[in-house]
Amino acid sequence: MRYPPGHKEETRRRILAEASALFRRQGTDATGIPEVMKAAGLTIGGFYRHFDSKSALFREAVRSSLQRTLAFLRHNPGRGNQWLKGAADRYLSREHLTNVAHGCPLPALTPDIARADPEVRDVYANALLEIVDELAQRMPEDDTQPPRDRAWAFIATSVGGLMLARGTDDPELADEILHACREAIVD
Repeated sequence: MRYPPGHKEETRRRILAEASALFRRQGTDATGIPEVMKAAGLTIGGFYRHFDSKSALFREAVRSSLQRTLAFLRHNPGRGNQWLKGAADRYLSREHLTNVAHGCPLPALTPDIARADPEVRDVYANALLEIVDELAQRMPEDDTQPPRDRAWAFIATSVGGLMLARGTDDPELADEILHACREAIVD
């Protein structure tokens, strides 16, 4: 059976999308190749036509999800205090808190990335540097702190705050954490 042009690329994208969602929701150790392929509506036998290993799949899931984050930043222009407040409000929101599978990959995947092979960590570091550079261009003017430092602080506060809030089952505590982080970012 012949497949239409682009079929293999579309299948690979579908596998990556499902794997990325499952890795974010469950972690890499709890996510198996059979589960990914089932979620993608494919048989397990087809996996190795697209990826050499689960590690290769994880590396590509990290790369593609961080590239989507970067693309989102690049297609949402703005800068200064108003942009920073809006970004903090969106990132540190109840909606983002509960959208683990499709939200920012940083709070969900960073712990697994820290335990991954050097190739995965290299992909992560390079993408993170691009994200910081993009954020630095949007930071408000500030004589006391360079824009790149403010960008790192924004990422660390946002990602860390979201991780802490996701770690509790108490909605009031989660909201308190998110609120405190939003206030720290726009202070």
